[in-house]
Formats: sequence, C-alpha cells, structure tokens
Amino acid sequence: MARNGHADGQGIWHRLRGGRSNRCWRVEGPAGDVVVKLYREVLAEPARNPMFGNDPRAETSMLRALARSRLAPELLAAGRCGAGSCIVYRHVEGRPGGATLSESAAALRRVHEMTPAAGLRRAPDGSAQIHAQGLGILARCTDRGGVERLMDLAPKGEVRPKGEACLLHGDPVPANMIAAAKGVVLIDWQYPGRGDPCEDLAIHLSPAMRHAYASPRLSSEEEEDFLAAYGRKEVTDRYRALAPWYHWRMAAYCLWRTGQGGTDDAPAMSAELEALALCGE
Repeated sequence: MARNGHADGQGIWHRLRGGRSNRCWRVEGPAGDVVVKLYREVLAEPARNPMFGNDPRAETSMLRALARSRLAPELLAAGRCGAGSCIVYRHVEGRPGGATLSESAAALRRVHEMTPAAGLRRAPDGSAQIHAQGLGILARCTDRGGVERLMDLAPKGEVRPKGEACLLHGDPVPANMIAAAKGVVLIDWQYPGRGDPCEDLAIHLSPAMRHAYASPRLSSEEEEDFLAAYGRKEVTDRYRALAPWYHWRMAAYCLWRTGQGGTDDAPAMSAELEALALCGE
C-alpha cells in the first residue's frame, strides 16, 4: 500500500465488519481514506459456495466498467500481494444499508438497464433452472432429513425462461448498498452476471439474506412498495410468479450453510420457509 502511494505507512487500518467471504479494512491514505479488500482464496469442494461466487477478477472488471456510473466505488488498484488477491478502492462516505426502499429499487433498476459485458456468468432463467440449481445445492447437503423435507416442499408448476440479459449485481443485499450523498453506491461486485433481473430482486428481498446481514425483514406491504418503486411491472409480476422457487432455493442454500458450520442459518432457513408458505396462500 505504501509503495503504491495508497497509504503512508502510518495510517490506521480499521477492520470493516459485515462481509461473509472476504476481509476488508478502511485505511487512512494521503489522498483520503481507501478500502482494502483481501479475498479469501478459492476453496475446494465441498466448501465452495454453490450460490455466491467470489472472483476478484470479475469485481475488478466491474469496477472499471462502472467507473463513470456512480453505481460503484472508484477502483484504485488491483492485483496480488503476499497475502493473496486484493483490490483497493476509494472509500465511499455514507451509510451501508441506509438506502430507503425506493432508493434501493431505483439503484437496482439502473444496474439492470446497463449493458452487461461479454463473458459474465449466465444466471438461472425460469423456474426449471432455479429448481435445478436448488437440487444441485441439496445434493451437497449432509442433513438427509432436511433434504427430504425440502424435496417435499419444492414448488409445482412452471414459469418459462424469458431470455432477458440484464446486468446483475449478484449479491445486492441492503448491506452492499451505501446511501451516499450523490445516490446509492453498490459494493461487493465479486459475483456479477447477466440474465433475469428477478434474480437480483429475489436476493434483495430474501428474508434469509436479510437475517444474515441483520437487515430488517420486510412486511408484505414494504415488499410491495419496493416492487412498485422498481417501476417495471412486467419484471415485478414475473418476480411474484417466480418467488416460490427463489424462496425454496434459498432455503436449500441455508441448509447447505448449516452443514458447513453456519450458526445463524437455521433461523434464516425458517424465515425463508415462512415466506415460501405465504406464496401458497
């Protein structure tokens, strides 16, 4: 950091909390505070995350692509050091998780209106592909009783693929949205993609993800306010139709995390299953 001019060797490093995959610090720099993000190295199966990737190259590319959009922080450096892969970006003054529902919805719509770069992962499209991803997650779970329970709860019917190819953030939980002076800035771009915008809406609204990041769970009225603020009826109607599969897949993910030693994933799974049950009412 000092050699590349991003810190003077005397600045204080403040460990940032909230991320579940990587380590981040806010560092006092000569030209203002910066954030240093050190990536956890890619793990071998079965520990590799089946739903959320962690690719420093993808995040670096996205920060460069979004440099003039004000939707992402300003990238200052990227590469490897003795401790592993890392990036450095300018610290964004604001409140993580402080965006209102309408501000969050507007920010996601702006993301989805951008043209995705070639080579990004393709997100599941339609109920059959979401279901198939959920089955792949369950195949890696060790709690056979939990697996059988979720197999019995799998949604029925079909919502066909739409073929839309929007830019996706991949992990737009409220904690990854910073309410800054000039608008919402999204951080943690290590799992971008292209595909159905409903994928991002599902992650943002997920009761399990909100539990994991200590964000307030939304009431049904608040969820409807968010969808109305997003402002694309054809997308939000499609999200409502796909919601049972999204809740079921997330419950499967929580079951896998529990098997990996996650201590807060059992209540997160219960919250997701409650939302799934409400879909049938």
